[in-house]
Amino acid sequence: MNISLLGAAGLQDCADSGMDCMDGFGALVLLYGGGFILASIWISLCLVGTADVIIAGLSAWLAYRRSRQISKKAGPDPAPYWT
Repeated sequence: MNISLLGAAGLQDCADSGMDCMDGFGALVLLYGGGFILASIWISLCLVGTADVIIAGLSAWLAYRRSRQISKKAGPDPAPYWT
């Protein structure tokens, strides 16, 4: 009869003995770790893209508004060239 002395041992004792105490744990860590990294990259890219769209829209709006202010200051030409 074989009795495992590590049956009631903690996870550290199991890991120190070189046994694979939790089958598939490495793959689980790899899957969640990789998923976390990919999710972080995706969220970062979404934030950068959103900031780019906002900056481009704000720049276009400011350029449009400035062009309208310049045209209002100049006003209509009092003496067109054809008169």
